[in-house]
Amino acid sequence: MDERIDKIKIFLIEMNSQFKKLKFRCGYGSSNHTFIIEVKPLSEFNNNENYAKEEFLFTTQFDIDYSDYDIIFVSEEGLCKVNDVLFEIGYESPIEYKKNNQIFEFNYDDWVMEEKAGEINYALAA
Repeated sequence: MDERIDKIKIFLIEMNSQFKKLKFRCGYGSSNHTFIIEVKPLSEFNNNENYAKEEFLFTTQFDIDYSDYDIIFVSEEGLCKVNDVLFEIGYESPIEYKKNNQIFEFNYDDWVMEEKAGEINYALAA
């Protein structure tokens, strides 16, 4: 997986272990160069100075390490929303999505096309 996504995931897991009430949904914004992290619940997001400090330190370092990318933390009621969810942390049944159907470092779409090319379509033979 992408190094940037791994770094975000590690940070969010750490934040969830320190602040048990917080839940995170990470994904892309309007482009693949903008990461948006939705943070719930709003009360914890707005009123937790310790979390705010950790978030500030992380985003500052992320901006230094990956200057071509943006990262935005928003509340559940914010105007910015995740368009393409990559993963969730802190939810009962977290969902992990795979970008571009890539699973285990191979492209699923290419595999399907190769499989289809090799099969005999008996419906067309009739």
